[in-house]
Amino acid sequence: MKVDFLVCGAQKSGTTTLDAYLREHPEICMSSQKEVHFFDTEERFQNDRVDYSQYHAAFSSDSSHKRIGESTPIYMYWHEAPKRIWQYN
Repeated sequence: MKVDFLVCGAQKSGTTTLDAYLREHPEICMSSQKEVHFFDTEERFQNDRVDYSQYHAAFSSDSSHKRIGESTPIYMYWHEAPKRIWQYN
């Protein structure tokens, strides 16, 4: 399992609305909650081996889903988040 996309952005810029629209699509699995905050939690990245099972537990994907995504707007502002997301993918 791999998360295909993330919605990042400024507060009050439509990320909540975009998240809601994506949740309506039958072929997209969004995280069980908006704003997972995985890539901006420093404790998860203190070791060389990151446990992504904690991240993947936020999703309930099945065979009807073609894409998996999540919305955490603050990733755009969290200095280390883009690097961590790049390393994940």
